[in-house]
Amino acid sequence: MSGSVLAPASDEAHVTAALGEAGSQELPESEAEVLRIEAGRPRFGVDADSANLPDEVGLQDAISTEKGCYVGQEVVARLRTYGKVNRRLVGFRFAGDPLPAATVFPDPEKPGHELGRVTSSTASPRFGPIGLGFASRSVDDGAALIAPGGGSAVVTRLPFA
Repeated sequence: MSGSVLAPASDEAHVTAALGEAGSQELPESEAEVLRIEAGRPRFGVDADSANLPDEVGLQDAISTEKGCYVGQEVVARLRTYGKVNRRLVGFRFAGDPLPAATVFPDPEKPGHELGRVTSSTASPRFGPIGLGFASRSVDDGAALIAPGGGSAVVTRLPFA
């Protein structure tokens, strides 16, 4: 069984001890990174930052529109009422080795525009070379994107399956 634990930082020692008693084992960072990418979970500071809208990174369900005022309420309300985000977090299945983070897939029809950008990548034992990143809303799932220096990726829904 796997899952997340959310607790106050002051309880870290107690929570860690309880998890150990239950048989939980800490994963090496490299294995945790593979599992994170396979699950399609963006990492703040790597795949997303304060410039991203929740809907861009798949966190639209984390916002309650039923409660009172909150920071960003106007932007979220406009987004939900009038339109869609211009880009979205997607999975990439790479042909060959994983392409490095910051690889850009330019739009051949619109110089200076991106069709997609890689933010994280790994070699998954289950899925092969995969990554996370953003794709323009004009790019459909299943579309093949080509990087200028070589390499390609197919856009896929998250999580990987």
